[in-house]
Amino acid sequence: MIAWLFLLLLLAAEVAGLTRWLRREYYPFFFSGRAPLIYAAALALDFILTWLVSFLITPGGTFGTAVLALLGVTLVVVVAVLTVFFRWVVRHDMNSTK
Repeated sequence: MIAWLFLLLLLAAEVAGLTRWLRREYYPFFFSGRAPLIYAAALALDFILTWLVSFLITPGGTFGTAVLALLGVTLVVVVAVLTVFFRWVVRHDMNSTK
């Protein structure tokens, strides 16, 4: 239970940080090509930290937080592969001469 509350606290802190960042008008960071990868990595880091906190409560951590950490890492890998793929498609479509 404490690990899930910790995850909720981390997510709330991220939302507050992103809201403050947007109010200060740092828009290029949020709309860059790497923004989805940064967001996915931040979410995966939250999941991994939650899994590590669950080690304090249960030896070996809880199964739910371990699965969540695995899904977070998988999300980062999928977003990274899709980002590279879409950049490749756009680069070849923009440079093609017909």
